[in-house]
Amino acid sequence: MKIRKQLIPEQKEQVELKYIDPIERNQYINFFEISLDLYCTIDANKNFNQINPSFIKFLGFTEKEILTKSFIDFIHPDDISSTLKEIKNLSNNTPCTYFENRYKSKDGNYKNISWMFQYDLHSNMLFTTGRDITSLKNYEKKSQKIFNTITKLAMIIFINAKGMIIDVNDSFCKVSGYTKDELLGKNYHSLNSNFHSELFFNEEFEKHIEDQFLTTETKILAKDGTKYFCTSFITPLSDLESTINCFMIISFDITEYKQIEQTFIEGQKISKIGSWKFDFKTQNLIATDEYYRIFELDLTNKNKIEKKLYKTIQKRIHPDDLIKFNKIFEKPEKSEKLDDYFTFTYRLISKDNGYYKHIRDVVKIIKNQLGVPYMLSGTSQDLTEIVKIQEENRYILDAIGIGVWKYNPVNQNLIWDNSMYKLYEMDPLNFSCHYQAWESSLSSDAKDKAINELSQALSGEKEFNTTFEITTKSNQKKYIGAKGIVIRNNKDDPIMMYGINWDRSKEVANKQQIEYQRILLESVLNNIPNMVYVKDYQDNRIIILFNKAGEELLGINAQSIIGKNENTFVSKYKLNIFSKRHNEAFEKNKTIIIDKELLDTPNGKRYLRTYMIPTFTFDKKPDLLIVISTDITEELEMSKKLDIEKSKTIQNSKLASLGEMSAGIAHEINSPLGVISLSVELLKKAKNNPIKFRERCDNIEKSIQKISKIIDGLRKFSRITAKTIHKEIFIADIINEALIIAESRARFHFCNITINLQPSTKIRCNVLEIEQVIINLINNGIDAVKNLEEKWIKINAFENSENCVLQIIDSGSGISMEIEQKLFQPFFTTKPFGEGTGLGLSISKSILLEHNATIMINRDFTNTCFEVLFPLCLKKD
Repeated sequence: MKIRKQLIPEQKEQVELKYIDPIERNQYINFFEISLDLYCTIDANKNFNQINPSFIKFLGFTEKEILTKSFIDFIHPDDISSTLKEIKNLSNNTPCTYFENRYKSKDGNYKNISWMFQYDLHSNMLFTTGRDITSLKNYEKKSQKIFNTITKLAMIIFINAKGMIIDVNDSFCKVSGYTKDELLGKNYHSLNSNFHSELFFNEEFEKHIEDQFLTTETKILAKDGTKYFCTSFITPLSDLESTINCFMIISFDITEYKQIEQTFIEGQKISKIGSWKFDFKTQNLIATDEYYRIFELDLTNKNKIEKKLYKTIQKRIHPDDLIKFNKIFEKPEKSEKLDDYFTFTYRLISKDNGYYKHIRDVVKIIKNQLGVPYMLSGTSQDLTEIVKIQEENRYILDAIGIGVWKYNPVNQNLIWDNSMYKLYEMDPLNFSCHYQAWESSLSSDAKDKAINELSQALSGEKEFNTTFEITTKSNQKKYIGAKGIVIRNNKDDPIMMYGINWDRSKEVANKQQIEYQRILLESVLNNIPNMVYVKDYQDNRIIILFNKAGEELLGINAQSIIGKNENTFVSKYKLNIFSKRHNEAFEKNKTIIIDKELLDTPNGKRYLRTYMIPTFTFDKKPDLLIVISTDITEELEMSKKLDIEKSKTIQNSKLASLGEMSAGIAHEINSPLGVISLSVELLKKAKNNPIKFRERCDNIEKSIQKISKIIDGLRKFSRITAKTIHKEIFIADIINEALIIAESRARFHFCNITINLQPSTKIRCNVLEIEQVIINLINNGIDAVKNLEEKWIKINAFENSENCVLQIIDSGSGISMEIEQKLFQPFFTTKPFGEGTGLGLSISKSILLEHNATIMINRDFTNTCFEVLFPLCLKKD
């Protein structure tokens, strides 16, 4: 094995190689194999070269599964870009780098890992070590909950870089007396009570920017003039470019504490802490004035009290602490091994209403030249206020459901606070305070794991940070989070363990719910008939998901396409089209729909309707493209058959309409035929008169033109409709064509037709289909009025702001609401038996729907009015 010196950018000289003997080489190999950290080596293509057993165990994959993939393949998609950036920095001769990302394990979950990368210039390899920090990240989430609790207890204010207040919480408003609206936009310096100069704030914040965190005390001026002392914790908040744009100030009102402190400081001008000496032989205790103050002794009688000070103090010690106190002041045996310095705490019964003071003594054993202890020298400090603060902190932990425990591994004694009993739903009176009592609460499935992790923490193999399942008294399952720290003596033996527990049941339930939703989504994707695949736009646009419908449609296995591009199942030509459409989806940030595309599959040529849905990262960069394709081959075939049947139905309707108009048409043709016949007879008589001859010929020509016009109209009307022929046309032209056929029937029934048309009105349509609709509506009008005394039909065509409007009004008295509800149903008719098919209005409505037009009864008219609304054609310059 070759060991190379660490390169730094300034080193340009040739690196010397040092060779290691085989024993040392084996030591390095053993270290690589047994390390709990994740070790691996990566080549220039970011492929794994070597991994240690911890790496395999951590991810859950086999060694072969890992080594056949790239280091990048396991990284969370959102972290790939930042990881590649860090690796790129290494390639630019940065010796090593540290960063974090999320790494995928075999169970599909992502774990947080802290990495250190070392670049070896000679071999062009990356030497990498990683550490699991998933629990730390989870702990950070818990910390956020604690912060939320603090916001209820502390005053919080946010100011911008110019010192202007941009947000405050209710606690700050309550203490300051200002409303939130009064504070917003106000300069934070304006709350200064003149206890500090404005220069103080500027200097403090400048220092804060350098130190990133600042604890300071301030005195603010409330609205009513009251001044409050605060302990403030100032933290800068940065944007994505690490530019500080505002500050968060968390403050606690310590006015009462400061008043006590000020009194304490004034009384501590000579000595801040009471000091004393105790003589083992004489049992005399000599102390300073401050000691007397701490123990609430009368300094005016100091000389008198001093003679029996030790006995006086003994009477004031809490009974539960007296044995420990007396033990300290007993002269140790010469053979007894004691540390030169030690501390102990005890409770002192105060003269003020009998409450307890908490005292901490720091003691030094004074020995003579022979090493025999003869005196104790020490200091006493009143910790009562500190204990109160600790109790307040305990209340905070209790409020958020965190229990605190202490475990002595020597005697297996276990001490819980009240929150622990609540957490485990145990009665303190029925708890033996022994390790086995905790062990018995563990679920059978979790017991071995929890006990093993505790043993590993005590042995120093790993930190105690775990989750285990317990069964409560009510037979409920709970998931408990546990974290602890081991205290060791100078021999590195565990002597005490302190820790916390909290309820993680909701968190575990959420994870289980997420896993359930993942399985559900996977089940849905694999059972829907649509092909679905997802492309990672950040990772060379490879496919990361491919469902079963896609496998069946294309006849390929999902595993053979995952991690690859569409070129595995489409031609290069199609791939170029796909890429353009994909880019368009991201550029326009919208779903792209390909209504019909032809694809060659093992099942033959198939038509697909495809939706391309883009997604973006939090910083609005292209992320994933979701492609959903539906096989519409059968749908198109069915649609084609329906079009044929519809065309037949429409043609039959036309023939039916022609049958209804046949009498009128025959009359219209017979009239000019009669004129022709008479003109022919007159021609014979006028052959010698050129003027009369010319007049007779003109009459014949006009009659022939009239017959030709009628026949041409009939020919066009009876033509089979071509569905796809749509063009822009003046609606007046369509109406005039329809009247060529319909007017003859109207005259036959002595029905007068008048038209009122706006010449410039255009629509986009299939001309023959709309002509048929107009003829159907005119024929219905003729049928409705032919037996009335007043027979007329009016046709209006005009534009409004939204539509082209066609109105066909007849002299009828209108249509009832009951009939209107059935009017457009197939085969419904109000005509006598044998005079109608009941398909005219039904077909007309179907034709209009395909033109995005609507038909309705307009009840604003006294007479019957059918109104059709067409979409307007766009005006062209």
